[in-house]
Amino acid sequence: MRTLGSIGPRETPADLWRWRWALSNLLWADFCARYRNMSLGVAWSLLNPLVLLGMFAFVFTYAVQGIHRPYFPVFLLLGVVPYNFFSLSLSAATPSLQYNAAIVKRVPFPRTLLPLATVLSQALHFGVQLLLLGVFAAIGRVPITRQWLWLPAILALELVWVAAAATLACMLNVRLRDMRYLVESGLVVVFWLTPVFYPADAVRLRAPAWLWRLYSLNPLVGVIDSARAVMLAHQPPHGPTLASAVGVTALTLALAAWTARRIAPTCADYL
Repeated sequence: MRTLGSIGPRETPADLWRWRWALSNLLWADFCARYRNMSLGVAWSLLNPLVLLGMFAFVFTYAVQGIHRPYFPVFLLLGVVPYNFFSLSLSAATPSLQYNAAIVKRVPFPRTLLPLATVLSQALHFGVQLLLLGVFAAIGRVPITRQWLWLPAILALELVWVAAAATLACMLNVRLRDMRYLVESGLVVVFWLTPVFYPADAVRLRAPAWLWRLYSLNPLVGVIDSARAVMLAHQPPHGPTLASAVGVTALTLALAAWTARRIAPTCADYL
């Protein structure tokens, strides 16, 4: 027998738009709850990338001495900040339906609002970290060129992909309770397969062609490689990696929508 919460709006863009007021409330509640009773508040959004920046700068300056690049702090942040957004969004969004089971069982609303609100909340922190990136770019006197106009499109591409991946993982977690642990393990693998602290060229020049194509299926490769190209090399985005990121994003978005339409209407029965 289905509960009231298992009967609700369909998971379509029109439904999400009609429920945008609920999405904004969920977003603000998640953002406020995250730093409640914390003395540093939103400054914690800056602490994590700063710690990683300091660690990588030390390791690759004094220990490994394998990477010598101009604007190295900005180079690192262009890898750390996008990866952090993906990692934190996916980790938080995957169990969001499970953690809000009481609401899901009682109130009919589009279930995809919960993972989307989580991702958008992380996007606010992402924006704060981008300000930190801007500060380091100013300190390092990184030249501003017209190629920087590509940045909004590159960041929007990551936002869409992360939202799709988080929604897909959240829906699968309703039926597969091991999903959150698969995500945790997968994020470790993705970290090393993402050019966070090394240039994508290091793989492009050394790996066989088939392995490079497989490696570039990670949308973060296209996002980070393109962001570094436009900000630091003053060149247009790297076409093949960006095209690969667009293709995988479109596929993930379609798969997430298909999965949500099938799992969301009955997810309350599995929570």
